[in-house]
Amino acid sequence: MPYEPDFDIHKSLLELAPAAWEEAEIDDELRLLALRASSKPARRLSASELLGLVEHQLCLPYTAPLSVARLSDDPFLEARDYPGDLLTALLETDSRYWLENETLWEEVVALLAQVLETVRARMAAAEAPEYMPWFVGDEFIAAVLHFRGIHQQGGPS
Repeated sequence: MPYEPDFDIHKSLLELAPAAWEEAEIDDELRLLALRASSKPARRLSASELLGLVEHQLCLPYTAPLSVARLSDDPFLEARDYPGDLLTALLETDSRYWLENETLWEEVVALLAQVLETVRARMAAAEAPEYMPWFVGDEFIAAVLHFRGIHQQGGPS
């Protein structure tokens, strides 16, 4: 069953988290993203907008659950640069966020298990032990190690 955020997705990020925009260090690129993304209903944020917001750690109580919901159907979703870039950005999120959000952390662990099973199946189908699927890049591996490190730090149980 796909993950469902537990806030009003019909509200904009500006309505949900007005202080986040005041506290953010906003450069020109982020200012454009913020202008586009902050005023539309959260449910209408594109994968690319979610990626930019997650990369900048903006409105994580809203952008992280929205990203998990989007990834529930396709963990290898290509938001901007490569397949799985939104998942990679989510995995690289500040560990403090995950330590405070155990339920969502468990959802991401389940997504990650699904991804790793897909990778394993594709590797087996390739019948080559040194084969690594094209969609598993260095960024993804680094993000998995970061996310895994949270668990080793005594993260969510």
